Amino acid sequence: MVSAATRVMATDADYGARQTLYAASQDLPGDTFVGPRFGYVGRTQPIGRSRRAQDEATAATLWDLSEHLTGVKFPL
Repeated sequence: MVSAATRVMATDADYGARQTLYAASQDLPGDTFVGPRFGYVGRTQPIGRSRRAQDEATAATLWDLSEHLTGVKFPL
């Protein structure tokens, strides 16, 4: 049962690395989000972001929390 669910929802290492390799090797703008065309499956390509992922207030809060938790400050 677990293996059947895993086959549906999980990806193998090669497929999982594809997005990172694509993003690193293509001439894309710095703010491009890359992933499978259909969410979990499909050709790797630039894809859109959810509204929540585009929310600048949420991004600022996450950035501040990340700096606080890691103890690292990045001058922007």
